[in-house]
Amino acid sequence: MKTIDGLKISEKVLSDVKQEVEELETKPVLAIIYTGENAASEIYVNKKIDAAKLVGIKTELIRLPDTTTEDLIQITDALNKRDEITGYIIQLPMLKGIDGEEILANIAPAKDVDGLSPESLGNLWHGNDCLVSATALAVLECLKYFTRYEDGEYSHEELERGDEFLSKSLKGKNVLIINDTLLVGKPLSAIMLRNGATVTIANENTPARELQKFVGRSKIVITATGKHGLINSHMIHEGQILIDVGINKTALGIGGDIDPKGLENMNIWYTPVPNGVGPITVAMLLKNVLNAYKKKYE
Repeated sequence: MKTIDGLKISEKVLSDVKQEVEELETKPVLAIIYTGENAASEIYVNKKIDAAKLVGIKTELIRLPDTTTEDLIQITDALNKRDEITGYIIQLPMLKGIDGEEILANIAPAKDVDGLSPESLGNLWHGNDCLVSATALAVLECLKYFTRYEDGEYSHEELERGDEFLSKSLKGKNVLIINDTLLVGKPLSAIMLRNGATVTIANENTPARELQKFVGRSKIVITATGKHGLINSHMIHEGQILIDVGINKTALGIGGDIDPKGLENMNIWYTPVPNGVGPITVAMLLKNVLNAYKKKYE
């Protein structure tokens, strides 16, 4: 088993972002709307704030233990108009009772650094320039890491060409995405299809027998259900790339959707949980903030 090093990838992305931010006269500002009280969300929000501070991006935390859809609409309206706010996100999950679709639809696309608004996703499916979900971008960085170390397949120069790299890496590949959400499955499937992959979308309702068939015929498996042990070594074959976006607590600590037991001696690539996709997602969010800033002043 070969590990895709999420910490190494995130450090490189953050280093690049920091270098660019240091050269800016004014600094980008990321606003984070945090509704309700959730222990996991608290951790994620703090990680984003700490990483932003590291690269020189300012943050503004809007903490709302209790709120309504109407109040959130007013807050997003204000953030859309505030010139000093480069971009903002609404930490998911939102407080129960909030109309999430209405809130996401109210985010200005130019400030939608999580890429979750209908307009952002529509632009992505149409192949237009837009901000893309940081989680989806983190998965793509994992694929770049894998290809960078695949002996003799591509040169370093080719890998630096972005879209051209993705086409070469994904064209003709069977890709299974076990997630159909706005954050992961929908943006990833659009990107994969645009780059010539054959895409299968599954979710938590997919029967176990069918899921095993889908896993078996796929070169790349991307899973994000939060169900530990959903995929095990008996379902996996040599040569696969396994990208685990799931996260949950187990008796042994934090784990993902894939049970790593039995994978040690297999010829596969694998993202560990923790320290796999998670830290890259935070880094890609900050890269989105920087990109939003640069587009604003183009």
